[in-house]
Amino acid sequence: MKAVLLAAGTGNRLGGLTSHIPKSMIPLKGKLLIDYVLDTLLSLPLQELIIVGGFEFEKLKKYLQGRDSRIQILENKKYQLGSIVTLKTALPHLNDEFFLFNADHIYPKKIISKLLEKTEGIFAACDFDRPLTEDDMKIKKSPEGYLTDISKKLTSHDGGYIGITYCAENTLALYKKIVDDVMEKTESRGVVEEVLATLIKNGNPPKICDASGIQWLEIDTPEDLAYAEKQIHNVTSTIY
Repeated sequence: MKAVLLAAGTGNRLGGLTSHIPKSMIPLKGKLLIDYVLDTLLSLPLQELIIVGGFEFEKLKKYLQGRDSRIQILENKKYQLGSIVTLKTALPHLNDEFFLFNADHIYPKKIISKLLEKTEGIFAACDFDRPLTEDDMKIKKSPEGYLTDISKKLTSHDGGYIGITYCAENTLALYKKIVDDVMEKTESRGVVEEVLATLIKNGNPPKICDASGIQWLEIDTPEDLAYAEKQIHNVTSTIY
């Protein structure tokens, strides 16, 4: 089992905090953001953790070198395009089941433990118990628990996607093909969530892993960071 961590973005919405460092290296309560993420991911039974950087890549690479023998650091030199390019950078290194994460999210291990029970297919982790803002990725679901739509622009929704995808070995070839399709359709400017949307359109809807009731954090703005500083103990206390 492998995991892919997307860490290439510029973090523009955080202003001066990310003018000279990757978003994943911003400080949060005495640690860097990526340290919280790694605390969770490196506690999993992973063969390899593939981290794809981009903006200020050398700083992230230097910080991570020697951290853990399972970490492989890749560079997306076209990080100013869509996040689909960051994902595509990791795909040649995947030949088995994998998890996909974003480096600006902090999850307790409890969420991932739900996905560790899966062995076939493609799953998207979603929750159904939080108010969603305009910027949140919204989803619709079928009664059988499959994704039927995903977009920030949905006017009605059932819940929200929380940024974790699981892909089993038996669907890896399909997943890679869909990534290529999104790359071509968007001229490399698409976002990774378009993979889930395209799977739905092609008649291969991902299943939903319900993560309701478990607190997690996403940091995009100074307001998110201030909230995370207040809530980080509640999340990290359930990491292990």
